Amino acid sequence: MLNLKFTKSGSECLIAYTRADGSATWDKTHNFFVEHDLTHLAVESIFGFNSAFFGLIEAGRTIQSFEEKSPNDHRHPQFPEQAYLTEIVVGHLDNLRRMPDPDEYPLKDEILRATEEASLNLPSGWEQKLAMCVKTAENLIAEWCELTTNQSLEKTFPLPDSRP
Repeated sequence: MLNLKFTKSGSECLIAYTRADGSATWDKTHNFFVEHDLTHLAVESIFGFNSAFFGLIEAGRTIQSFEEKSPNDHRHPQFPEQAYLTEIVVGHLDNLRRMPDPDEYPLKDEILRATEEASLNLPSGWEQKLAMCVKTAENLIAEWCELTTNQSLEKTFPLPDSRP
């Protein structure tokens, strides 16, 4: 289990992820990345992924290690397929949130196109899981938005009762 703590602190936010052994990784970031990470929490929990962002953090990676890239590739050379698949889904959920009319965004089509371009396979039942991810991410982000300065949102990975 990984404990997650998101704290509002003036113009920046603090994210801290603590592993079962007590070790932790943390960073200061902006609100966008808190919402992005909360979306990761929803997607990884609902899809049952344990080798994407939070699973890799739980296994010992630091937040900063995700910024490392291969010189000739946008992909990190040591990330498993689940990490890339998750980033595609999360990225398109981020896009959906930024749309003036989210109903006009072809979410499923965009995810299918991106995964095909990346030669990745979506797991069976992905459309049902995606619908759950949208709702769960919305709820997590709403909880975050209700907080004021110096308040924290605490969650665990994986989210309890998140599998379809």
